[in-house]
Amino acid sequence: MTDYFDKLITTSTVRLQNSEDLSFIGTGVIFYNVNLKDKVYVLTASHCLFIDNDEFCDIRKEVNVNFYNPFLLRYETVKYIINPDFLSTEITKDVAVLVFDKSIIENILKFIPVIPVINERHS
Repeated sequence: MTDYFDKLITTSTVRLQNSEDLSFIGTGVIFYNVNLKDKVYVLTASHCLFIDNDEFCDIRKEVNVNFYNPFLLRYETVKYIINPDFLSTEITKDVAVLVFDKSIIENILKFIPVIPVINERHS
């Protein structure tokens, strides 16, 4: 893998951490689009946000989200209070969205990686 792609993947992903015992509970991907304006999404698996994982009964109150700061070469932590409206409780739809203010992420990363999403395939 080239350095460019290594840095892109490193700055486009986050670690999820249990805010109580600091154990790692999952990962996520940063998603930003100009249509989101002042918000940045982190897409993750919903089961990471439940204490009982795939049972989807006991939701965590908060998690630590670790963003990699490429300038300081370390992770910086943002506490995130989980909003149950943005996560699925079905095992076949194991998806959650964490919503952040863009300014918080820009303070850490200095830029927000934009990865284009394809809406339709062109021949």
